[in-house]
Order: sequence, then C-alpha cells, then structure tokens
Amino acid sequence: MYKLQIINFWDKQDNLKDFWIIKYLQSILNTNFDFVDNNPDILLCSCFGNINNAITIKAKVKIFFYGENLNFFYPYNNFILIEKIFNVIMGFNYTNFEKNIIRFPLWLLYYPYYKYENDNNILTFLENSYKENIKIQKENASLVSNHDKYGQRTLIYDELIKYVKILCPSNFKRNTNPIEGTNEAKINFIKNTIYNICPENSDFEGYFTEKIFQSLEAGCIPIYWATDLPEKDIINENSYCFINIKNKDDIHNKIKDVVINKDKYIQNNIFKENAKYVVNDMYKTLEWKIKEKLNLIPTQQIHFINGSENDNNYNFILYEQSDSKIINTKLEEINDNDILLYSNYNLSESKDIIKKYINIVNNNWNCILIFDEHKKKINLDNFNVDNNYLHVIRKSKFSIDFYKLRIP
Repeated sequence: MYKLQIINFWDKQDNLKDFWIIKYLQSILNTNFDFVDNNPDILLCSCFGNINNAITIKAKVKIFFYGENLNFFYPYNNFILIEKIFNVIMGFNYTNFEKNIIRFPLWLLYYPYYKYENDNNILTFLENSYKENIKIQKENASLVSNHDKYGQRTLIYDELIKYVKILCPSNFKRNTNPIEGTNEAKINFIKNTIYNICPENSDFEGYFTEKIFQSLEAGCIPIYWATDLPEKDIINENSYCFINIKNKDDIHNKIKDVVINKDKYIQNNIFKENAKYVVNDMYKTLEWKIKEKLNLIPTQQIHFINGSENDNNYNFILYEQSDSKIINTKLEEINDNDILLYSNYNLSESKDIIKKYINIVNNNWNCILIFDEHKKKINLDNFNVDNNYLHVIRKSKFSIDFYKLRIP
C-alpha cells in the first residue's frame, strides 16, 4: 500500500478520496492508499495553492495535474519550474515524454473509465448516448454557463438568436427555470435542444474540455470555439460547428449554415476510426510514466531485427525478405512501449538520429515511423511493408494491430 497526499486542489484531501485520478491510480497500481498529511510515497498536486507546498514536501513521486488554463495560475504556467518540481505532469499540453509531460485532457475525468476496453469504454458510452439522444424530438438551442468573461458566448448567442430560441438555465442570460449544477442535470436539459452553445472559456494550447463531449453525449449539434479544432484525431469534424469568434463573417456564415443545413451535422459516427487508439494511448502512456517513476517496470529497451549497436551508431544488415509477420512476431515478444528497429537495407544510423525518432514515437499515439530508401517519411495510410528503409516502432495496441492487419 502506498502513502498518498493530495494538496493544492479545489477541495480538501478528505473530500477527494473518490476523485477520478485516485481511482485511476488504484486501478493501474492495483492497490488502495493510505492518505497522509506528510511523508507520502506519492504526492498529487494541482494549481489551486502555493507551489512552495509541493517544493517542500518529500515524496518518491510528485504528480502535477491541471484541468485549467495555466496562464491564469502563475507560477504554474512556468514549465521550466514545473519540470524541476514534478516527476509526472498531466494536463492539456501535448506529450513530451522526455520532459515527463503527458497529455491527459480534463474531459477524460468526467467519465468513470480508467482504461480502454473494447466492449466497455468512454467512446462507446458517448457514441451510444449520442445515438440514443439524437432520436429525441428537439427544438431550440441551449447555453449552460455561469459567465461570459471574455465575450465568446455572447458573440455566438447574438447571432444564433436571430434564428432560434436559446434556453439559458444558469446565471449567464438566464431565461428559464434553473437546473442543478450537476453533469447529469446539464445533459438532461440540453438533450432536448437541437443546438448547444459550448465554447471553451479561454485560449490555451490543447485546451479542450468536457464541453463539446457533453454536448455530443446529449445528442446536440455543438456550436463550439477553442484554440483550434478539438481533438482532431478523435472527433469527426462534421459532427459540430466550429466558430472563429475573431471573424464576424465566419460567425454569421457558420451559424446560418448550421441552422439551414443542420442534417449534415448529424453523424452516424461522431468519432474517427482511430479514436480508440488515441484514447487507449492516453491511458497507457500515463500509466507507463507513473510506473516508470515508481520503478515498477523496466526502462524502455531498444530491440533490433537485422541490426546491432556499437558506440556511435545502430547498424543494420541486408535481409532477404521483409514482411509484417516478422515485425509482428517480434512485437509480441517485447515489453509494452519498448522500441523495435527494423530495416531491410544495409545502413548505419547515428544514435542521435535514432533518439530523435524514438522521441517522436514516444510522444504520439500512432507510435510508428517508416522511411523509404530516400529517408523520406512514409504516410502510414499508403504503406507497403516491403522494401522500406527503416521502421521505428513503439509497441502499443496500435502498432500491434497495424502490422497484424498486414499479414497476408
């Protein structure tokens, strides 16, 4: 049993013992926790208190979680400082495994799933909820928010109100009976409306929260704004209306289109084909990093097919035959997240170049790099397993399935 301490969250430790991250840690570590006020094995910290609290506490592993725009939480927006204090950093920023930064966006914490199982997972739940709620006889639009500090909701509201009635049950523009402040109450309210205005609160790299996912769960057409298109590898772009709030013409044209042509936003599948691999990799990469820091798993190893290592280079020898079965067999033998290097050309690559490639596959869910004989990166959608210069592969669910599907 590990000793765990929670600090700098929005609530006291005693009220957070059933928090999503606690249940996730219990799931991956297969243990319960002894909650303590000092000398923890694991320190879990957020951005709602003095950062010196995290600096002074001694712990085997310090995990920093943020579900907010850190630009409003100085000095937590200083990642040079954060990287010095914490062993694991989980939040909106994109994964940089070498710097212990793991992308784990807030919306994952709104649903009680702690790993990706084929028949019971967050995407299946949301897809099924969408398909069920889209059948409801709907009218009007909805906007559930307590504020509009930066004006983005007003910009969308003022244009959409020209076409449909907008029901607002919260503090911002309230014009109907209030609802409870629970996620269930929100879903039950908005699922009766065609459109749901759900922009993000602010602009921050990778800052995509639960808002668009709850809107889809309710079977609405989300009218959305954020720093960029949300979760590009997960959500079907045709299932929502993205508004550029900085462009008046875009606001006008997009709102007009979504009202006139609403049927084109109603999708059979709200998620992309590879979404399952993306979400699975989020769960598994965070697990990998936490277990690595607790010394529960071996360090990442590099394995070769037709290759060897010397002081400065990785050397590969010519192999007479190349096929996905050879690669898949080797992947089955090695540990999760280990690296497999393979080539069917005579070549020698510097360790610095290979390290660069390994960093790329460690930071991405599709965890495969393939280069042709001209050292040009090959698009995985147009991949022929034979006659390729170099494969750099991290073992994952995606890489195993990728090569297995290409076995004749």
